[in-house]
Amino acid sequence: MTTSIKDVRIWLSGSIPEQTSEEDQQRIKRFLLALAKQVFSQGGRLVHGSHPTIRDTLLQAAKDYKIATNEKAGLVLVVSRYYSKHPKEKYGVDLDDWNEFTAEPAIVTREAMGDEDQTIKAGSLEILRNTLLEQCNVIVAIGGKWWDVARSKAGIPKEIGLAEKNHLPLFLLGGLGGATRGFLDENRDLLRHCHNGLTEEQNIELAGIEDPEVLAQRVVNQISRLPIRYRDPNEGRPFRILCLDGGGIRGAYTAAVLAYWEKALKLNIVDHFDLIAGTSTGGLLAIGLGLGIPAEKLLKFYADEGPEIFPTESEMDRLWHSFRHWFGSKFDQNKLKEKLETAYHESPLGTSATLDNSRCRLVIPTYNTNADQLVVFRTPHGRFKTSASGRDPVTVALATSAAPTYFDPVYTKGVVASIEAVDGGVWANNPATIALAEAVGNLNIPIERVEILSIGTTFSPAIVGQPSKLDKEIVGKVVELAGCGWYAPLLAKMAWKDRPIRGKIGWVAGIAEFLMKTQGQTANRICEELLDDRYFRVDDASTVTELDDVKSISQLIAMGEAAAERHLKAVCVRFLNGVPVNPWC
Repeated sequence: MTTSIKDVRIWLSGSIPEQTSEEDQQRIKRFLLALAKQVFSQGGRLVHGSHPTIRDTLLQAAKDYKIATNEKAGLVLVVSRYYSKHPKEKYGVDLDDWNEFTAEPAIVTREAMGDEDQTIKAGSLEILRNTLLEQCNVIVAIGGKWWDVARSKAGIPKEIGLAEKNHLPLFLLGGLGGATRGFLDENRDLLRHCHNGLTEEQNIELAGIEDPEVLAQRVVNQISRLPIRYRDPNEGRPFRILCLDGGGIRGAYTAAVLAYWEKALKLNIVDHFDLIAGTSTGGLLAIGLGLGIPAEKLLKFYADEGPEIFPTESEMDRLWHSFRHWFGSKFDQNKLKEKLETAYHESPLGTSATLDNSRCRLVIPTYNTNADQLVVFRTPHGRFKTSASGRDPVTVALATSAAPTYFDPVYTKGVVASIEAVDGGVWANNPATIALAEAVGNLNIPIERVEILSIGTTFSPAIVGQPSKLDKEIVGKVVELAGCGWYAPLLAKMAWKDRPIRGKIGWVAGIAEFLMKTQGQTANRICEELLDDRYFRVDDASTVTELDDVKSISQLIAMGEAAAERHLKAVCVRFLNGVPVNPWC
């Protein structure tokens, strides 16, 4: 009889117990190969928790299938971060090698939190099992360890319990021995309610079959007859978001963090995130990553082009641009536009690329002063597939980075009317909450799946009332030129030195940085409350407060590299684990 299990996802629960005989171990392996061959050929999926006693046999079956058909096998391997911090050392193979033969990339679940290793291990196993549960339509239990040694450690009873609790079809193959057989011997009533379409007598017969090939055929035939509740293949997989703050030239810190990780881990960051959100300088970086530009080149952009975009290195330049700042925009936006066009047009996607061509979904905040409205530029995804299409990367980058008083507003087309865009930092300097809303509200991702890596641009512990170094320098120069006139003492008092000013002048001097900082703190607090340990923040306190302090670029880069090294292990385990995300649409 011809059967089909196309798109059915079968959780293969269990392991090969070491205590059993060599003959029994070989029977389980023969069953695995027979089951895998039938499932792969009929378009089904085997889902397994990467137990080393079973994983290698399933991978061999996947390799054999690809050699025979030139197609990737329907094998989904789920790995806990607790066991996969160093996958090559642990398994002797890179996750990328697994993905070469499997139709879906390995799923890496998060590590549990706790003070003791046993607590973390137990919690991580629970997370792993829940992910396996979310991925499957059917559970097949075979073998299993610990039953004859320490029953409390046996995983099979726990996984059988999950099947019962969730009313999933369950096949208990006690004829292959291990904890499955031991558990069945003491819980025969289980065979009355396996929800697998078989009577109790038929389940008893199935549980006693020892021939691996016959058993595999019987299981597949019965699964093909079931009314299966299908699941989204991405269900349960973490939805990873990268968020990049605004901060002008301080984006050199962010670029240094990203460049360090790419170099240390030999990967492209853009391939490991489902969504990247960036505001202002973070928007420039987000778009660059989306266009396929390596982080090292983006870092070089800050180091090489920053002094030309913000020409404040010489004393005369600083004085001129500060004077100009009182009457108009401090800097010429055409210089930034010219540099962005060169950088983006040299990307792997070339001169004709739009945001549609981005390698990752993008979310870029700005503000429309024409209509007093919050605006988000994005790649055409979710319900915005049509309205968001065709955006020019350079225009969007200029819009999100048009910091009031630093650059002129950017005029561009909206969906209906024109937009006068200014820096998204006026409302979303840390775009984490915007990205979270995009994932949950627009893309319908369950919040339990969302994980955010948020990177700042450094912050000053105290801002309000502290005039900038440049303002102090200018007032000092005015005092010097004033000489001994009657107004000299008054001007001297305005030099501020190291005293904070608490009147209007003091607040105006630091209000922009203050609001950017408090908005970022708000976003952090909200994400920490909603996501708990699924929100990870990288940032540092520094003495660099100005958006245009090009003299501090080297300092910012050094701080970024130090932060990247400090957080490398945690980020590698949680986000940059070698498992790329699926292509977006």
